[in-house]
Amino acid sequence: MSFGIDVRRLRLATLLRALAGLNKGQGELWLNGEELMQQPFSSRAQRVVYLPQSLIRRPELLLLDEPLSALELNYQFHVMDLVRRETAQRNIVTVVVVHDINIALRHAHHALMLKEGALIADGEPDKVVTPETLAQVYGVKGRIEHC
Repeated sequence: MSFGIDVRRLRLATLLRALAGLNKGQGELWLNGEELMQQPFSSRAQRVVYLPQSLIRRPELLLLDEPLSALELNYQFHVMDLVRRETAQRNIVTVVVVHDINIALRHAHHALMLKEGALIADGEPDKVVTPETLAQVYGVKGRIEHC
């Protein structure tokens, strides 16, 4: 991976916001041989993510979209334990989107099951994830075994 930037020619209010395409900037930003400053925001947003310091400080609502998708099983447990501790310690609401039913059953206090954007069930995870809802949402016949 290569990364290059000509900071001397970059005039902006905040460097990171400009690199992410959120502020206007002048200059060049090269990533893997492609000049990102010339790309439309939608293209750049596919490759560059900006996480401002203020999302991290004291949110009241934390939204996490598949935060475990690239992690090994051991790290998935650690991350979910950290999320649970931080949620309780900061007294915030955390919404985590996961497609792994086992994670939802193990870590969630409240679950929603959706199909094509429609709410199928909500409540305690063991009441939401049932053979009936699995059949309705995923079209599979299954059973739930609690550990």
